[in-house]
Amino acid sequence: VPVREAGHTLSHTRDSSSPMAEVAPAGGASAATSSAATPRSASAAGGSKSGGASISELLGALDVSNPFRVRQRGAHALAALLAHEDTPTLVATIEHLRMNSPIRELVLLGTEAEEKQPADSLTLQLVFSCIANLAARLVPVLDTAQAIGQLLARAIVRTAPSETALLGYTLAATFNLSASLEVLAALDEEGCTPTLQAIAGKKAPHTLVDEACRRNAKGTLANLRRAKLKAAAKLTGRAKLREATKL
Repeated sequence: VPVREAGHTLSHTRDSSSPMAEVAPAGGASAATSSAATPRSASAAGGSKSGGASISELLGALDVSNPFRVRQRGAHALAALLAHEDTPTLVATIEHLRMNSPIRELVLLGTEAEEKQPADSLTLQLVFSCIANLAARLVPVLDTAQAIGQLLARAIVRTAPSETALLGYTLAATFNLSASLEVLAALDEEGCTPTLQAIAGKKAPHTLVDEACRRNAKGTLANLRRAKLKAAAKLTGRAKLREATKL
């Protein structure tokens, strides 16, 4: 599914000078535009059977009470839906998603996929594709920002350099959510900076990443630096205020 990136900055608004982030199609060439192909499973290659489902039915498939495979198919259908260019119908659907955000269900699905042995890379790609496109369209993450950040951070440090497709979707979602201080804190706590720096510089072992990955890693690092500088400035300001009150 094409993944659209919002290019958020710490102001929590889209930076109009920053292009939408891109990810490469799973198993395909890099995207040259602001979108990329949806991760596809073998069963989905002929088209998603849930393609005609209403948005309510699609969200119902993501409910945690459903079997894992049902929820995976729901994530695939949502990822395919969000990859399309905005039409009047899709705009109305996005408004529905803003009122009924599926982020929490996606994070739970991603966490289950991560815990499988081995980790379910396809499902993680679907989850991160959905999250990237939802974030690009400003669908609220509600109280899940910390959990999303932790899931993304673990994927950044644990994903093998050869899994470039998963890295692509992971970094697209990470960059689109890098306006969130909770997400940035999770990246910092997990020690993601060296990995992000290696990806941004295309240094070993991340020499196979494409330009979209590099750009998203660099954008995320920039927002991490801004957050740290802002926090340091606040601390400095408080210290000066404490000194002033002693006079």
